[in-house]
Amino acid sequence: EGLRKRGLEVEVVSLPVGDYYVPGKENSKGVIVERKTMTDLVNAIKEGRLMNQMVRLKESGERAVLLLEGSFYEVEKFTKFPLNALVAAMRAIAVSWEIPVVGPLRKSLVAYFLENLARSVKGKKKVFALRPSPPREWSLERKALYILEGFPGIGPLKAREVVEHFGSLRDFVNASAEEIASIPGIGMKTAEEIYRVVNFKFKERGD
Repeated sequence: EGLRKRGLEVEVVSLPVGDYYVPGKENSKGVIVERKTMTDLVNAIKEGRLMNQMVRLKESGERAVLLLEGSFYEVEKFTKFPLNALVAAMRAIAVSWEIPVVGPLRKSLVAYFLENLARSVKGKKKVFALRPSPPREWSLERKALYILEGFPGIGPLKAREVVEHFGSLRDFVNASAEEIASIPGIGMKTAEEIYRVVNFKFKERGD
């Protein structure tokens, strides 16, 4: 939704690799953007998934960018992963794999980057986007956090605060807007939007 607010034309499709695809001009390659939070990057390194992901990006036949969201502070606070090892991995991606690494950026700057990328690559502000399903090998905790991060106004840091406050996804989605707003940093406007999303009723076929 943040991309559309920036004036980007966003089409949600199933992508074989990456999270965003910016098509290039006629007879030129587009750009695949692999977007990761800093904790996602750490988990990919720990679980041995990073190399395979980079191979798929390189074999796509398109240009590729690794877009990092968050901060090194998140890594220190939530993962205890050695920062020197993380920086070494980022260096390997940029130098050995020749995949540019952008960030880490604040979440609010991600849309700015994608807008700028779309303009520079195609001259038009069009982006194909996909929020993929979490990998099977992720722990239940990581999958739950990933789902929480998809709610309006909730990023990686806030997702952990939600878990600490409610204890489970079930308790969160069953909460009232007032209960959601009791979490520091989540205002009533955001809480009401989350409540409306959770309680949205889809029309039955034939209606």
